[in-house]
Amino acid sequence: PDRMLIRTRTARIGNSSFDLSNEIYSISLRRSVIRARFVIVVVDYNNGATPVTVPPPVRAAIQALDGV
Repeated sequence: PDRMLIRTRTARIGNSSFDLSNEIYSISLRRSVIRARFVIVVVDYNNGATPVTVPPPVRAAIQALDGV
């Protein structure tokens, strides 16, 4: 068994999407064992799942948490 440190942060905020950067760090190996980036697209499911602008309250919350 190993203890892991999981880090997630917002790497970028665009007009209709934002990127989450993720890392899993092994305490026993003392190194990063997984790195991943997810692109989250904000969509309007009531309008055919078309991309929409990141809502201002969401953008403000992300910026407050991650300083992006």
